[in-house]
Amino acid sequence: MRRALIVAACGAIVACSVLTSFDGIEPHPAQVSAPDAEPDVRDVPEAGCALARWPGPPFGAVAGGDVGELTSAITRLRILDAVATGRQEGFDLDGLCTCPDRTACAGPEPGKPGDDAGVDNAAENLFRLLLSQGVALDDTGLRTGIEAGQYGIVMQLSGYNGLPDDADVTLKVFNAVGVNGDGGVPREDGQDQWTFDSDSLIDGMFPAYFSTRAYVAGGVLVADLVRLVVRARLPTGKGAWSLLELEVRSAHIVAHVGARAGAGVSLERGHIAGRMTLPSLLAQGQRSGACRDSGVYSVVKPIICAARDLPLDPAKDGRDVPCDALSMGMGFDAVPAVRAPGLGRRADVSPCDIVADECP
Repeated sequence: MRRALIVAACGAIVACSVLTSFDGIEPHPAQVSAPDAEPDVRDVPEAGCALARWPGPPFGAVAGGDVGELTSAITRLRILDAVATGRQEGFDLDGLCTCPDRTACAGPEPGKPGDDAGVDNAAENLFRLLLSQGVALDDTGLRTGIEAGQYGIVMQLSGYNGLPDDADVTLKVFNAVGVNGDGGVPREDGQDQWTFDSDSLIDGMFPAYFSTRAYVAGGVLVADLVRLVVRARLPTGKGAWSLLELEVRSAHIVAHVGARAGAGVSLERGHIAGRMTLPSLLAQGQRSGACRDSGVYSVVKPIICAARDLPLDPAKDGRDVPCDALSMGMGFDAVPAVRAPGLGRRADVSPCDIVADECP
């Protein structure tokens, strides 16, 4: 939701309402999809607040047909650029409008709302605060890592009929540790061969991150995943690379399905949204150099813990339980690609010993 709408809704102190929660309360009603439906569709209840939601499942989609498995590799991953362009990444995750009505959960700071109306993306402000404390995470670094072939994120779409509407497709997501062989870099020509991270598969065979309840509506792919781990690598400035590993629960992937090329397809104007676990964020602070026994960590930990704004379990939204997760939204674009034979693993060296920790 655009910030102006949030301000207007809160200023009027309207009665905010529960709309549609993809995970817990009530699904979107089935509907006939409009051509080229926008993934950031905004539901506006009669009483006020607009909530940024994805398109609902298509009604009356043509059954049958399968163009074969289509592979895409992310070329741009955005976390912070959205503020500069005036558009916030992500979606409403809890179906709640907080201004000043019911919050998704009991926040860590008394009197502070647990979430915001329209788009749930508390991670955006958190990462900016962490940047001010020397914990580097920026879109330039994320882009540099992909361009240098240090990491990749690959998606495979299957069971797709190739039409604007398909009510039943499967999406699998894999982290990648290299492209086009040792020392290779992506060419973005549809033939890049990405080597999958062995941790993205169970027993080397089955995808760890997938959705069998995905669909395409008006040319927009919508998939929900129980769990997703995003692995990226950012330059440290010393010729080395730092691992970024974020665990997301109840993840949603939404993107326009673009042109196909061979066994690949482009995914455009994409979003990854979900609930990040706090232990993974605290561990990431340590990977970024804020060691557990350091003064920096004692500053970073309260910042992370104060940012939580959602329950980890979507079924607990709006039930006054303690907040134990952080909403996030990332933007991405992906181009046709190819899976390389075999699996790989990259040895990442952390400046700190990673010690498991939790928020009080």
